[in-house]
Amino acid sequence: MAVSLTPCATSILKAKFKNKFTFYIEPTQSDRSTLPHFKHVKITDSAKNTPIKMKKLTTLISLLLLTAQGQAQWAEYMNQLKIKSEKGDLDSTGIYTYFTSKLGKQPILKEIQNNNPFCEYTLGAIYEEGLSVDKSSEKAASFYRDSLSQLNQHPENTTRPETQFFLARLYGSSIAGSKDPEKEIKWLKKSAAQGYAPAQSTLGILYQWGEGVAKDVTEAVKWSRMAADQGYANAQNNLGFFYRNGIGVTKDDAEAAKWFRKAAEQGQKQAQAVLGGMYYKGVGVVKDLPKAAEWLTKAAEQGDTEAQSSLGFQYLNGEGVTKDLVKAAEWFRKAAEQGDPHAQFNLAVCYNNGDGLAKDLAKAAEWFCKAAELGDADAQLNLALCYENGDGLTKDLKKAAEWYRKAAEQ
Repeated sequence: MAVSLTPCATSILKAKFKNKFTFYIEPTQSDRSTLPHFKHVKITDSAKNTPIKMKKLTTLISLLLLTAQGQAQWAEYMNQLKIKSEKGDLDSTGIYTYFTSKLGKQPILKEIQNNNPFCEYTLGAIYEEGLSVDKSSEKAASFYRDSLSQLNQHPENTTRPETQFFLARLYGSSIAGSKDPEKEIKWLKKSAAQGYAPAQSTLGILYQWGEGVAKDVTEAVKWSRMAADQGYANAQNNLGFFYRNGIGVTKDDAEAAKWFRKAAEQGQKQAQAVLGGMYYKGVGVVKDLPKAAEWLTKAAEQGDTEAQSSLGFQYLNGEGVTKDLVKAAEWFRKAAEQGDPHAQFNLAVCYNNGDGLAKDLAKAAEWFCKAAELGDADAQLNLALCYENGDGLTKDLKKAAEWYRKAAEQ
């Protein structure tokens, strides 16, 4: 069937194929649920009437619907698809189009009408995060409650690890009004015992922090490793964290880098950021500034503030990249606007010195103030200087003294 494309996807395809394309999907039925999934996405050159080769999309969409690992991961996945789609990646464009087009909503809504608890949960996540719909906690809670009700009415459906994981997520959700830590752990353990990687990874995190269970780093490592060995990126990132910090295992930077790389290669942004930092410092790997910039760029483009700030610093100093003050200021701004105090300080310095943007002492003082209020000692010192000299704001010796004192106390 032909698909109605989003404006973004249409513009990408028009630019790539010069208006000569037809976009088709081949719907099939999943063998694991009643949810439809798209086994193939085909781009056809309308002029030659021949298919244009692209990677095969197996069951990504149905798996996403079945194994949504919490609202944060869902939002992150959609953001990754959007970024890749806007860069012209056709596989990502196909999946992203599914979720943002009217056609994409129809299968979900149809399954909702059939009381499919998995779709009830999915739509709850969509409304909670405001993905392609107006954000609504009330609607999200309603769908979560309906999903839980359907599952509880049909206990014969709760033998599958995916279903058990859904139950755990629902009992762990405060928004649904069904939060029950004891039941959350119960269903997580059932799912994890059947080898379900998302449940194993989540259980590892709970043991790491002692949430709902007694803190036990040995158990945290055990469950995280089980999921990591299955190729689950979040667990690989967590295992890298354990080795990097010697939590439940002997500290081993090289082993940490190995696991961070596995996760990073799957697009896990935290792992990409950490791996970039390890290449920058030469920790666990041979120091390589261009590789550091490469991995930091991948993470920064996904919105990781630490990576954005670090990448800005590399552009500022020409480390592993061609020195570019404009790009440095741009990356500092992206991180600063997300509340990163170090990036806020660096952006203030850029405004103060006119590096990469027009010199503006008022804006410099504004960003020094934001970073200072978040506890950045360098920003506090510079803000004190601004107040002492009246640079970018009204001179105020009393406030200058206050900020000097705060900086000194650190």
